[in-house]
Amino acid sequence: MQRSCNQCNQRWMRVLCPGIKKGKWTADEDQLLQNVMLNCEPKKWKQIALQISGRTDIQIRYRVLKIRDFLLQAGVPEEYIQ
Repeated sequence: MQRSCNQCNQRWMRVLCPGIKKGKWTADEDQLLQNVMLNCEPKKWKQIALQISGRTDIQIRYRVLKIRDFLLQAGVPEEYIQ
């Protein structure tokens, strides 16, 4: 299978890079995510990921959807989550 340079780069940046955490999220990471979301524009996943070491923008987006209720109770506006 032939892959383009762009495809290879995306696979490295999102999957293969050794700096990417692949395990479960910790409570500290969830708290950090909450704090970062309150200081960023809504749904700017790449901007948020730059402030959370070892997590990609895609991991951030899926984590936000998974802990939606926690974030809403913590005061994160709904427009930041949907």
